[in-house]
Amino acid sequence: MQATWSHDFSIFLERIFGEPQGSTPFMIIGVIALGSLVFFAWMITNLICSHRKGIFASFFSQAIPGFAAIFGWIALHRHVGPRLEGEGLQTLVPIVGAILIGMVASLLTSRKILGISGSSSIVTNFLTYACVLGMIFLGGSLVREMDSSLHTLEHEKAQRETDTQNILQQNVTKSSSLKRN
Repeated sequence: MQATWSHDFSIFLERIFGEPQGSTPFMIIGVIALGSLVFFAWMITNLICSHRKGIFASFFSQAIPGFAAIFGWIALHRHVGPRLEGEGLQTLVPIVGAILIGMVASLLTSRKILGISGSSSIVTNFLTYACVLGMIFLGGSLVREMDSSLHTLEHEKAQRETDTQNILQQNVTKSSSLKRN
């Protein structure tokens, strides 16, 4: 049972990041996501809610509802989605459920950790995750572009090495035929 939850978690991350797990772009986008979560959680809770407890409290106040929403999406996707008729409902119900679960988790955890009102905790979570998704989208696009550029450069380098070997081989053949004459 645990293996399937971790597998579903991996599938969720692959969908969000747009890259297969274990690839270099996946890892870089994961670091971007985690770094932006830490930064934006701290920034938003400090600037909007005037919370001054520190970066770790800010991070955990935002991460706990995020993980609750992810695991809520996985549970709904696994258990409720297949029972629904229509592909639109199978996609929409887990997303809406995850948002609601994230909001409830925010009310239960973020509010207590940060010492702010319930509406402030929901607003900070919404803004934080909007910024994180924006960073995943923009950073992911940049990482994918750089990865494809690196592959192109590697292909061009291999092509140049092949061309150089062919030219050397032709020069060796010409010089050996000139020596015979």
